[in-house]
Amino acid sequence: MMPGSENLNILYIASHGFAVRMLLQTDLLTKLQQNGLRVGLVTMDASDPSVAEYCLNNGIKNIGFNVKADKWMPYKELFRRYMLEKVKQNPALYEKHLRLVDQARTSRSMRNRLRLANIASGISRYLPFGRIVYQKIEKKQLHNDEADLLIRKYNPSIVISTVPVSVMEATILYAAAKKNVRTVTQILSWDNITCKGHFRMLSADFIVWGRIMKEELQRYYGIKPRNIYECGVPHFDLHFKNREELKGKAKGDYLLFAMSSPYFAPREIDIVESIAKWIEEDKWPGLKFVVRPHPQNVIGNMADLTWLGRLKHIESAKVKVDYPQINNESGIHWSMKQSDMPEMSLLIANAAAVINSGSTMSIDALCYLKPVIVTAFDNEEELPWHLSIKRAMEYEHFRNIIDSGGVAKTNNYQELQDAISEAINNPKARMEKMKSILFDEVGIDDGRATERVVEVLQKMANSPLLN
Repeated sequence: MMPGSENLNILYIASHGFAVRMLLQTDLLTKLQQNGLRVGLVTMDASDPSVAEYCLNNGIKNIGFNVKADKWMPYKELFRRYMLEKVKQNPALYEKHLRLVDQARTSRSMRNRLRLANIASGISRYLPFGRIVYQKIEKKQLHNDEADLLIRKYNPSIVISTVPVSVMEATILYAAAKKNVRTVTQILSWDNITCKGHFRMLSADFIVWGRIMKEELQRYYGIKPRNIYECGVPHFDLHFKNREELKGKAKGDYLLFAMSSPYFAPREIDIVESIAKWIEEDKWPGLKFVVRPHPQNVIGNMADLTWLGRLKHIESAKVKVDYPQINNESGIHWSMKQSDMPEMSLLIANAAAVINSGSTMSIDALCYLKPVIVTAFDNEEELPWHLSIKRAMEYEHFRNIIDSGGVAKTNNYQELQDAISEAINNPKARMEKMKSILFDEVGIDDGRATERVVEVLQKMANSPLLN
């Protein structure tokens, strides 16, 4: 212990705006402190408006931390992917490979990257022990003097990561593990285990949503059941509580389209415009339409700002656009304002049905037992597989809900119209399947996920680390 250390019980790391939202908008950190645990929050930007205000008002230690930029990181990431992953067997990674092949046709730098990828893939295929050697080398490269200093300064009992593929988070986990500090990974999103590639640093324990995540951790990483805690989804507690409070009071007079990034669904804007046209024509009398762009539609390298003009053009008395409330000045990717989640939750609560092409909003909507419609087509075009939204239907995490039958997957405009009609005229048509897949994904829908996480961490803080 270094002189002047602050002896925190729990140090949470949140390198992504959605992880910050999960921690702040559930009051998870405050509830931990109310249980007598001293809590710190590590983000890439301690001056983020939401982070700074919340930590100041609730006595949470606000800590900024980042790793130095590395100009070779894109090449390291590429080499890592092809060394550790079976790229062609993972749809989420294989589509990236095909995009790289496309880019290599016209770019020398991309051709060099493709050569590097092929070298890494060859080593992995023909020299299997090379993967083991690589992982040992990579782990040692997580050493970071600033991360070591952070652990010594705050002397936490538990360090919790929320984004397992983050370099920043892995360096802190590594520093903690060296000091025999208990490490925990609280899985933020349903695609983290199967779509993002190998975790950089395995924690001693894992907090997951439900059965599906638990089985994925056992299958892909061999994590023992005793080290996996099914707690539900803290940021969905609001949905379950609203569902009970609004029972029989929800309006249900509009369709909600939760958009994805153009990167994933390049023709989604055309489908949105088509639905808006149907609404203006009063195809379903009295029904309105609300469109919510994903934050990736609005800001970042996945955005297509031409979509914003097209969205503005469809607005009318019957068609509204609800823009995500982003902290634009933050250094945290997709940092959201505190008011965003409550407003989004009520938007779902009052919808007749939720339409999307592959986003987490499918699960948000199922929390309200709302009919979910998936647009699995590219307007009226036939795009290459790796550019088409159709590929997302093959992602393991999304395939689970498609295969469940709890959502209506539509492959063209006629099927989309039919699914909307079913959702309006018979909203309970898929109810049992909806409840079943919801339970598999998030566990008991009682709105107590945050409390369960608090209980688990309280027990961990009071018990020795098991090897």
